[in-house]
Amino acid sequence: MRPWLTPFSVPSDCSRMPAIEHDDEHRTATGARRHMTTVVLEEREGEWLATQGGIPVEGRGETAAAAAAAYCRKIDDGVHEEQ
Repeated sequence: MRPWLTPFSVPSDCSRMPAIEHDDEHRTATGARRHMTTVVLEEREGEWLATQGGIPVEGRGETAAAAAAAYCRKIDDGVHEEQ
């Protein structure tokens, strides 16, 4: 896993994230873009599932963190762009 990508965050300048409107109101004091999103974590029959509304990608894992990390890796790899 990349050091700047943890299971519960994405880099503030991630160009592969699903389309989000950009405007200057969402910039930090240093000028970095900041985006908020929600990854839904569900436990199903001993396995965790990570999804995000409107994005046809899911991550699965034995823990919530593992599922979220799998989801973030797929987004970083551009899996949602292929579907």
